[in-house]
Amino acid sequence: MYSSVWSEPSARLQLRRFVKEHLADAVVSDLVQEPDLSPDDILRLLDERGAVADLFAAVKQSLGEPTHSGVDWASQRPAPPPVHPPVVIPSVEHRHLELRLMKGMAFVDFVTIEEFQGSVLIVDVIFAGSRVRSRPVQVCTEPSFDHTFLLPLPALNGSSLLNLLQKPVGPVKMIVTRLDPTSNVAPALRLGEYTSEVMASHSLDWRQALSVEKVRQNVELRGIGKKSQLAVGVLQVEFGILPE
Repeated sequence: MYSSVWSEPSARLQLRRFVKEHLADAVVSDLVQEPDLSPDDILRLLDERGAVADLFAAVKQSLGEPTHSGVDWASQRPAPPPVHPPVVIPSVEHRHLELRLMKGMAFVDFVTIEEFQGSVLIVDVIFAGSRVRSRPVQVCTEPSFDHTFLLPLPALNGSSLLNLLQKPVGPVKMIVTRLDPTSNVAPALRLGEYTSEVMASHSLDWRQALSVEKVRQNVELRGIGKKSQLAVGVLQVEFGILPE
């Protein structure tokens, strides 16, 4: 315990300076007056003057023990190096693909919406075994979906997102469906009181988010079947991986 303290050069020098300043003058003056003093006599005189008590107080202070001495030896000791917490890499098991559906544009089928009174649009998203659905929005040429999904990524060994490339994970499938009410007064979302028609679909390559923080795209939605060569509209999307 003591060797670890006095092996420090600054503490050893401070102790030597203290002994020299507080004890040397007293010992020399006593030897001049009484040159035949024995070592025991010198220690007794130093003890009577309180020099020995001050010396022990300085030693205790340097060891981190409380003392009332006026010499602050502990302040001369170098500060311990800072302790940095270990870096924790989030597990892939808790990462998600954040997909935000934003604004639609150029849905030209709804330039005249008289025949679509009460109709709404929904987007179904399918990814890695999960299927979710957006909130319904009124049909128009520029529908605002403004809906965000958190889709769990497959759990893989290791902490690198690049490990996801070692396992086949398909694209994000987006399906746009129009719901039409069966009557003018029936709500479009009540079970059995609407008909549905799939208008468009798109496969989104989510792997672009492995190399950048966020990806924003204007996705061109194409029709189904015979209309697959026709554009139904454009949908703004933004996606990324959380945590980053």
